[in-house]
Amino acid sequence: MTNRPKPIRILLVDDLSSTRRALSNFLNMEADVEIVGTASAVRSALARIQQLSPDVVVTKFDLPDSVLTLLQSLNQQACRVPVVVFDAGLEAGSPRNIDARLAGATSCVARPAEHNALAGVVQGVLSPAIRKAINNSTTSRQWPDTAFAKPEKTLEEATRIVPAGRIPGGELTASNVPSARQSPPASVVAIAASTGGPDALAEVLTGLPFDFSVPIVIVQHMSSGFTVTLAERLATQTGRRVAEGCDSAKLHEAQIWIAPGGRHMLVERRGRDFGLRLSDDEPESSCRPSADVLFRSVAKVFGSSVLGVVLTGMGHDGLEGSRCIRDCGGQVIIQDQATSVVWAMPRAVAEAKLQDAILPVTEIAREIHRRCRRSET
Repeated sequence: MTNRPKPIRILLVDDLSSTRRALSNFLNMEADVEIVGTASAVRSALARIQQLSPDVVVTKFDLPDSVLTLLQSLNQQACRVPVVVFDAGLEAGSPRNIDARLAGATSCVARPAEHNALAGVVQGVLSPAIRKAINNSTTSRQWPDTAFAKPEKTLEEATRIVPAGRIPGGELTASNVPSARQSPPASVVAIAASTGGPDALAEVLTGLPFDFSVPIVIVQHMSSGFTVTLAERLATQTGRRVAEGCDSAKLHEAQIWIAPGGRHMLVERRGRDFGLRLSDDEPESSCRPSADVLFRSVAKVFGSSVLGVVLTGMGHDGLEGSRCIRDCGGQVIIQDQATSVVWAMPRAVAEAKLQDAILPVTEIAREIHRRCRRSET
């Protein structure tokens, strides 16, 4: 007799009973799904989570008390249950998407305006997002022992250590084997991110020590207008000076600069100082802003004292820029496959063997600090 796999236990949170019924009906069509409970507001949702210990919470954004309140409460209680937000206006890069992801949502799925399209989106987009959220919950974050349920594997158990640059069987494994190359401490950090980047950036930037003072420049692939919102949200969450890049800004005027959507951002020397320059040149690697453009500029100005970081994302932006950083004697670290939403940008760097370390997103902040700390003294 074959043992059937345990069903995915879902708690649905929505203030409209009609929506709860519709989602329950569509999700229950999946053979491996069980709706274990429903809630209509944050307070009842928190009580049901503690009572039922669901595998995942599916909630709308516009709850009466706000989904952000729910996410913040779960963070305060150290609850690691994955939360998938399903509502209108959650397209990638939208302010609502960024708000939810920075507050701790595991995934955001845009709900269609047409009711007759709901079944297809639930089956084709929401269900895969639920499964991915559960799979990532055991590797993407480290949770305290007070969590309602413990992950099946720890991060160390799930990730076998191998020398940097090796990708056995095409699978990424974490590595932090010191490079044979000798590079000076980094005096600037350049970060590339795309799909899944906002929450990866939040994880990395909040993990840095409070007194970390090395300037950070970031390319996050986003449309024009959304990078302002991202900078504001990261500033609020991290307590650091985060700003959207602008022409003629001095590097030290903010600790963290984010390239504006639709424009390249470069770092250049101005006498004894360093500043930013924006460009409307053609896209590179099909991107504008492009991490390759930013990485090349910091390598030209800072040489071997550059630390490049390539996080989750589609495409290969950052590959040629990483090559420039390494050619100048600088260092490059990349996010591992297990904690990446899309492992394409980091993989391109790994396959070219340009990285000094491959790390889970939860360990990248510590590694940035380690590779910069002598320059802060």
